[in-house]
Amino acid sequence: MTDFNKIDVTIFKHPIEYSVAVEAMEHRVNGIIDDLGNKPLRKLAYDAGMLGDLRIEDQSSISAHDGLSAKSTQYATSEVELQKRGNEAIWLLEHFPVYTAGTGVKASDLICCGEVPIHKTSRGGQCTYHGPGQRVIYTIINLKRLQSPDIKLFVKLLESTMIEALNFIGIDAFTVEGRPGVWTYCDQQIAKIGFIGLRVRKWVTYHGMAINYNPDLNCFNKIIPCGIKDCKITSLEKLQAKYEAKTMDALIVDILMQKLSYWQML
Repeated sequence: MTDFNKIDVTIFKHPIEYSVAVEAMEHRVNGIIDDLGNKPLRKLAYDAGMLGDLRIEDQSSISAHDGLSAKSTQYATSEVELQKRGNEAIWLLEHFPVYTAGTGVKASDLICCGEVPIHKTSRGGQCTYHGPGQRVIYTIINLKRLQSPDIKLFVKLLESTMIEALNFIGIDAFTVEGRPGVWTYCDQQIAKIGFIGLRVRKWVTYHGMAINYNPDLNCFNKIIPCGIKDCKITSLEKLQAKYEAKTMDALIVDILMQKLSYWQML
């Protein structure tokens, strides 16, 4: 039975293939949609104490059935995985190097990708890079649980989550009119540090957002990121921010969950 009081939060310690993560997300989204006709939605219960229960997944890959490794000692049987098929989830992870081309991509956005694979994806947006050092936060959330389901508002919620987390560690982060994602100042120029790309099916969101902790920024020079020419990309490392990845991860989850919990009460 799916417990709608719970959102599974998992931090994966090793990079995960992009295609495997997408398949796992789609499987879980299908489970949520299938369950909607059979179960009433309940309110999301959350308090900061949940951070003590964050699951650290110490496997290098995930199962397409659930987003959890089939070899994990904590989740050893396929029955357990399938029971969790319909659970909403927040996954924090990194990918092996990959360029992803969203539904709005143009051939001219891919300048010279070299040996890094290109993956066509169903999320919104154009072209971006994922790789080690970039924290990807996938949000598999049923917006129908909220009092006022609104996709644009959910995008703003993700943007404000990144902005508040970055502000907390001293980064002046903000949005720019007409340009998706989260921006800051780097070398006296506006530079992008946070990314958003979503897909929504029957009010269930997947894909999500990403923040550059310390990726290889040269990889962004081989594309036109997000379809924006002369788009400067930066990272926490380049900005010389003082942070620990695990603290930043917990901060993002805390802010995001509190915003979701507040939104459903509006």
